[in-house]
Amino acid sequence: MKWSPGRGCRVKIKRVLALAPLLLCVLMLMPNRALAACSYGAAQAAEVLNVTMPANVTIPRDAPLGTVIAIGTITSAALGGTTPTWGVYCDSASTYSYTNMMPGGNTVSNAIWPTGMAGIGYQLMGNTGTAVSTASGSLPASYFNTGSGTGCPTQAAGQKCYVTFAGPLGKTTVKFINTGPLTGSYTIPAGDVMQVWIGGMLATDVRLANSIQVLGQTCAVTTPSIPVTLGNIKSSVFTATGTKSPAVPFTIGLNCTGVATNVGITFTDNTNTGNTTNILSLTPSTALPNATGVGIQIVQQSNGTAVKYGPDSAVAGNVNQIMLGASNSSVQSYTFSGQYISTASKVTGGPANGVATFTMSYQ
Repeated sequence: MKWSPGRGCRVKIKRVLALAPLLLCVLMLMPNRALAACSYGAAQAAEVLNVTMPANVTIPRDAPLGTVIAIGTITSAALGGTTPTWGVYCDSASTYSYTNMMPGGNTVSNAIWPTGMAGIGYQLMGNTGTAVSTASGSLPASYFNTGSGTGCPTQAAGQKCYVTFAGPLGKTTVKFINTGPLTGSYTIPAGDVMQVWIGGMLATDVRLANSIQVLGQTCAVTTPSIPVTLGNIKSSVFTATGTKSPAVPFTIGLNCTGVATNVGITFTDNTNTGNTTNILSLTPSTALPNATGVGIQIVQQSNGTAVKYGPDSAVAGNVNQIMLGASNSSVQSYTFSGQYISTASKVTGGPANGVATFTMSYQ
């Protein structure tokens, strides 16, 4: 066998030439990657915004779709000098995106994002007050340049513009929205709501600082104002403390059509809201002095018990809240009566009027 070094050299050269174009392509791509670089501000972290909202809210039964359930706003921190603490800077055009951190997916409809709870969605708004209505988009290179009136118009020209969701001292607002019938109790948990990404880096993390208890007010009161006339009663009728005048019945109507719930009610003394007794205070009279030694009672007809008054609240377990039982998924009524009762051994004549409000609770 005859060895030919020339032929062997030619084979090796062909291999080198075959690799050279591929190597050249790699070298050409590397500068493009460098031009698209993004970086954090001095803190090397995303801006975190903890939005606080009311801990308990109640939504009326017939509230129209789009009714705001709860709203909270937070103001971003100042930029923090030449090198901002928060935000993302990109040295060329870049993309931005929103990631819904609540259950329900990342599809936005009519600027409302899902929460994973039927009947409840949310909106996210920046400094302009416009709700976010798209999941992604792009930012031009000029957005990251100061003095251009875009990302950071208040910074001195020549500085890098580190971008966050609302910008320095900007306002970020979260609104939870009624998107359907709410017929029970719901809990919106504390934690991440939305993350805003710029150039593939987390720029702003919007969080709910506290959980929200949402009570869907599932029934409608059909008798919002009830006049009860107790009549003109002679003071001589009251012969001793605790003597009562004839009872005058009245009815509270409730529409719970299609809803099964436990119904509660709290009566509140409008004249003395701190009253927790079973005697309703008399309202002040300007024409004549009030009667003395007498008050008003409201009696629950189902058991003959005089109701005690409590705070104006629908919260379960409210002071002196009366549970009326389960609704029958229809229009129903509850009967009470009003009467005078002597609170002293002697009663003097005069006006004796009282005002009580009632608050329904659906549990």
